[in-house]
Amino acid sequence: MAPEELPPARQLVTTWWVPEQYAGQTTATLRRVGEQVQRSGRPVDLLTFSALQDSAEITDRLTGRGSLPEGVTVRTLFSDLRAWDAEGTLVDRLRTMPATEPSPDAGVSTVEEEGTRWCLRTYDETRELVHSEMYRADGSLLARDFPVELDEGKRRYQQFFDADGRPTVLAGSTWDVYALWLDHLVGDGPAVITNESKSTARFLSRYLNPRATTIHVFHESHLADSTNPYKGDLYVAHRRIVPHLDGFDAVVFLTRKQRQDVAERFGDAPNLHSVPNAGPPVEPDVEPDRPRTVLSRLPRFRSGPDRPERGIVVATLKPLKRIEHAVQAVSLVRRAGGRAADFGLDVYGKDAGSQASIEQAVAETGSAGSVVLHGYTPGAARHFAAASFSLMTSTTEGQSLVLLESMAAGCVPIAYDIRYGPDELLVDGETGFLVPAGDVAALADTITRFLGLPPKRVRELRANARERLAAFSDAEVYRRWVEVQRTAVEARTKRLSLVSVRVPSFTVTSETGRFALEAEAEVTWDAEAWTAAEPPAPPTARWLLVGRDAGRPWRRELDAEVVEARPDGVRLALRGRFDPLAAAVGERLADVYVEVTAGSSVRRVRLNGEAAVTAGTSQLYATAHGNVSLRKK
Repeated sequence: MAPEELPPARQLVTTWWVPEQYAGQTTATLRRVGEQVQRSGRPVDLLTFSALQDSAEITDRLTGRGSLPEGVTVRTLFSDLRAWDAEGTLVDRLRTMPATEPSPDAGVSTVEEEGTRWCLRTYDETRELVHSEMYRADGSLLARDFPVELDEGKRRYQQFFDADGRPTVLAGSTWDVYALWLDHLVGDGPAVITNESKSTARFLSRYLNPRATTIHVFHESHLADSTNPYKGDLYVAHRRIVPHLDGFDAVVFLTRKQRQDVAERFGDAPNLHSVPNAGPPVEPDVEPDRPRTVLSRLPRFRSGPDRPERGIVVATLKPLKRIEHAVQAVSLVRRAGGRAADFGLDVYGKDAGSQASIEQAVAETGSAGSVVLHGYTPGAARHFAAASFSLMTSTTEGQSLVLLESMAAGCVPIAYDIRYGPDELLVDGETGFLVPAGDVAALADTITRFLGLPPKRVRELRANARERLAAFSDAEVYRRWVEVQRTAVEARTKRLSLVSVRVPSFTVTSETGRFALEAEAEVTWDAEAWTAAEPPAPPTARWLLVGRDAGRPWRRELDAEVVEARPDGVRLALRGRFDPLAAAVGERLADVYVEVTAGSSVRRVRLNGEAAVTAGTSQLYATAHGNVSLRKK
């Protein structure tokens, strides 16, 4: 296989739906798969699971906007189920799923509903889904999804109906229906499934088809609180994904820093990768005598005409975007007077919960004459070309496609230095500006400083920003995606999941100022997805210290010898030493774990038992609950 050739497999891309007013994530996905089709010559099926949408309608909408790449076919779950129903094969296909015992509907009172001609969904007062009804083209009921309570917990059943309204097949899980559909599309395989949505990630992490390689893409931060990557809260959806990353043959983050944060906090694994989104193409320079910079060995780029002193924000109007900060910064700059007093700001984006707050900020700062809220505008990125600078004030991002779009248009970005993306895209003062996250005064100062730059310096910034995009070209991103897919396909036959790690006995001693550990570890794994001829390789193990307050981790390798091998795991003899002075957790107290890696699966266990050992000025001791901790004196 050539170095930049995709593995010989059917290409499937999964997401929950394609919003009518979509933003960065859908734009990035369509761009990447379009480039993949063009460069590989292999078609891609874009699969959506939402019952609210029909594949023909999505196709028509994307085609009308000119955003459906040639070679990409849109398919939706219930469009295909309706097609099977029309051809008379649906019931027979559904009967291949596991049989299900009926159980009464456990639904509660509903207070809200949404629907299309294809589906009606109802919600309770917390906006949790209660019922879904899916329809045929003639309006008759095709299936009903409802909650049930079983001994093993809550589940959702799907009851299917014939055209006369009689019940046919009862599915014991919506996931059974998802798997039936994917199995049909994978066929005899092989196939590569690239999942783009957190809404479908839990299912895909448990989808065990030996002919399918699965890859999950993080389009956003996993952190709800990004102030501390080691202990910050995870977004609710990611709490159910991150513990199961070993269920994917590859996991892709858009930035190196996010990959690093996940690896440090939850354990490094060979299935973790980083590949950025590609930036828009940049036209060649038409100014032949412009001085070249050290940032470029590629063809020079057009710096563009001087722009009006006007800023731009392109973002979905939701709380984590903090667009109120942009409004407040604009007000501070204008109130300061001087040359910068006459500039304005254009905001493009659909409302997702923040428009009222932004309008209030405009009113309170008296900015109605300078800040314009344009609402959702298809192709809003084209307006970067008419603005002097852009603002990005988010709490957190996955990478921030708008920064790439701004840079490609020669619109100088001014961004909060947040996790994740800005510091990997921007060289402060050379290709844009980084501002301390959340500091509105510093944001205003940076805008003032930018507006005061001489035109020649502004043109240099624009040119540098465009040249920086060489590392984010379509060709480079495609090359890295080929690497990911090939690595994932190779790993597919060797996927296992650690079920438990126990350290039933251990001793810790002190030797010449270092702690020494001898222990036994019982490791159990689930190798249902393991199809390779050879058995799993022996696990690796390490000391893991976790700072008590900040949660910063520190690791040191342990020798791990297999003393007993079983089909479902191994028993290990562990030995190792570490110097407490080298344990860089940044605080006085740390909790002590043993961390084990087998394949792409990582699990940790807190040492629990007798410990009262001193090495130098540090002590290992047992807490009131018997857990082992390290105290630095």
